[in-house]
Amino acid sequence: MRSLCFFLLAFLSMGAFAPEAKESLEVFNQHQNFDQVPKCGAHSEFLEGKDIVKPINCNSIAVFQIENSDLPTSEYLTKLYIFAGKETALGAAALAARTILYTNPITAFSSAELASRRITITLSESGDVERAVLYSHLFFEVKREILQSLCREDAMCDEISVFQGLGDSFGSQFKYIDNEKPISVLVCLLKMDSYLEPVRNILRSPRFKHCLVAHKLLGEGDEQ
Repeated sequence: MRSLCFFLLAFLSMGAFAPEAKESLEVFNQHQNFDQVPKCGAHSEFLEGKDIVKPINCNSIAVFQIENSDLPTSEYLTKLYIFAGKETALGAAALAARTILYTNPITAFSSAELASRRITITLSESGDVERAVLYSHLFFEVKREILQSLCREDAMCDEISVFQGLGDSFGSQFKYIDNEKPISVLVCLLKMDSYLEPVRNILRSPRFKHCLVAHKLLGEGDEQ
């Protein structure tokens, strides 16, 4: 276990031990990627916290999120993984979130690393740098927490610095999210981010904020 901790520490610590490496500029997509994306009024109302009976003219991810929003977290993530497929970035993220919540730390770390690579590459290639930064940040923080839970006292895990927060990357109005558990933020995104609009719209939505509160009250692994 000790050698494993040192291996994971070395893997994660590339650049993480240098506080001066923190960036201070906000992240913005260079192009308006969503100008040509068909709008989904039902999902916009869903984000506002309204109950939607039957979503119309929405992409399949939005429809899935709306129709399965009342499922317990474990069941939702399992169903999302099956829906998206194991070869997709979304499927990998759903599997990683479920693994982080309900299995052992080693399996969770490996799953988070795979999902992080897939979703970051996919989003970057699509030009959605904002989402790429967001999901990459969350998976890094998840892995950092897993590593710290495994480390011995002499493994220097407390030296792993936190990368720039979401308040730095997305603006001060989102700084409060840095105080939330990264797995909670990730799960809430998987429950309502359908890639139809800028991710800041998701982060500021009433449903997203309510989701974070619900996770904090219930606990990370509780059903909801």
